[in-house]
Amino acid sequence: MYKWPEEIKTFIIENVEGKTAQELADMVNARFHFGATVSQIRSAKKNWHIQSGSIHGIRAGLPTELYPADVMQYIRENCAGTSPADMAERLNERFGTAYTQNQIRAYYKNHHLRSGLDGRFQKGRTSHNKGKTWDEFMSRDAQERSRRTTFKKGNLPHNTRPIGHERVSEEGYTYVKVRQRPSRKDCNDNFVAKQRLIWEEHFGPVPDGCLVAFANGDPSDLRIENLVLETKQQHAVKNRCGIHGYDRESARAANMIADIKMQIRRKETATHEQDKH
Repeated sequence: MYKWPEEIKTFIIENVEGKTAQELADMVNARFHFGATVSQIRSAKKNWHIQSGSIHGIRAGLPTELYPADVMQYIRENCAGTSPADMAERLNERFGTAYTQNQIRAYYKNHHLRSGLDGRFQKGRTSHNKGKTWDEFMSRDAQERSRRTTFKKGNLPHNTRPIGHERVSEEGYTYVKVRQRPSRKDCNDNFVAKQRLIWEEHFGPVPDGCLVAFANGDPSDLRIENLVLETKQQHAVKNRCGIHGYDRESARAANMIADIKMQIRRKETATHEQDKH
């Protein structure tokens, strides 16, 4: 639920009597330069259990104190291709008003007006800085501020973690930062599982197709006695069949059971293929 500023909430409650949602939106926008929409006012009235007592279904689009008839006509005739910010500027210059961008945006929405602009740079439109150098379209002060804050090539963000930094995943696995940046944008190989590093310190590189698992299933128990080497296939079968160990010896036994299950599966598949032929 949207939380209205207290002063605006008080203003709506005090002025709701006899007012339509459109009139209340216009009053709030004029008083607080807020940009409230009709739907927001209706939701607020419903949530606060207040009623205006106005005639239901009153025709929209009637002139109000905030939007006189000549202003409404100008907006209606010129909204196409004009953003709320540009429209506010035009109205203020033409009628001596003080509309804000949010007020006009709310007016567009409440009256179902479309500027036809989607925020993208239109094809064929010339950029304001086309053909200009940095020195030509930026003031000296702006240039100096830009130089102070521009990220230099090779610099690292202020929150960069040092090599050796450890982080723990939601599943409880510990990862250690081993290099400053990933080798590719689509991977995260600058962090390595800590159990793998511990294993390699004792026994050398982990063979391809293998991983280091926790014998008792506890990823926070990083004792070398709790680490066991197993193939990815063994690991998958153990997880699928719910086969788990309690220490290194029972974990190795579980791996042997996984191997047996895989052999049985291969023989069953081979027999099935023979029967088909």
